[in-house]
Amino acid sequence: MVLKSFFSGFLNVPLWWRLAWADMNQIYRRSIIGIFWISISFIMFIGVKIFIFGEIAGLDTAMYSLWVTIGYAIWTFITASVTDGCNVFVTSRSWILGTQLSLGTFVAENIMRHLIGFGLVSLVSLALLVFHSWDQSWVTLTIIPGFLILVLNSMWVHIAFGILCTRFRDLLHLVRAIMHVMFFVTPILYLPQQLGPKAFIMDFNPFTHYLAIIREPLVNGAVSSLAWIVVTCITIIGWALALYLVKTRSKNLAFWI
Repeated sequence: MVLKSFFSGFLNVPLWWRLAWADMNQIYRRSIIGIFWISISFIMFIGVKIFIFGEIAGLDTAMYSLWVTIGYAIWTFITASVTDGCNVFVTSRSWILGTQLSLGTFVAENIMRHLIGFGLVSLVSLALLVFHSWDQSWVTLTIIPGFLILVLNSMWVHIAFGILCTRFRDLLHLVRAIMHVMFFVTPILYLPQQLGPKAFIMDFNPFTHYLAIIREPLVNGAVSSLAWIVVTCITIIGWALALYLVKTRSKNLAFWI
């Protein structure tokens, strides 16, 4: 019953879509360019990174630009899911206390907001693929299940971290600190092989594998079996934790916020 009540919010598509779009419009209210500032700021960031680190890396410009652009696009979605997911219920406090809406509604709204942003930065990656006439094959189709896996993981992260961080507020700051560090130990601005003997460390970084299930087919035309195994295992464990927390702790959220 608790699970059904929680996840019923995901079925109310018109509501969480309107809420997500309203939030995006509120952020960029009275701006001429509007939400396309997301794409512009993304271009500015990766442009500087490619210009500076591309020279240091000494790699093929086309390959490196695609590596960084696609990697950072995926990273923006991951980090937004993790950090904003921690606060998903806290920021919805007035709605939770003042309405009878399903808690799943706020999770779906938050994820939709991140997907809109991800779509805008993904346009930049698509434009680069076309500009460089980068060869693609049937392997490229594996990014479809890869994208679905990203969304499924975003869902359990929002649920599990959202509940835990509502109860333990210090956890939010710990997660943010960890994400700042993980940016530098995740192969976004560099290739794993550039680390030399230390490259094996990347295999123990879960974010490396989340990037690989989408970036590898697009850039290298390959599918990483190890990445899919790791990501699948994390997804199963994560959802098991999320369902357990919904069933045993979601009813306490109104008191914790």
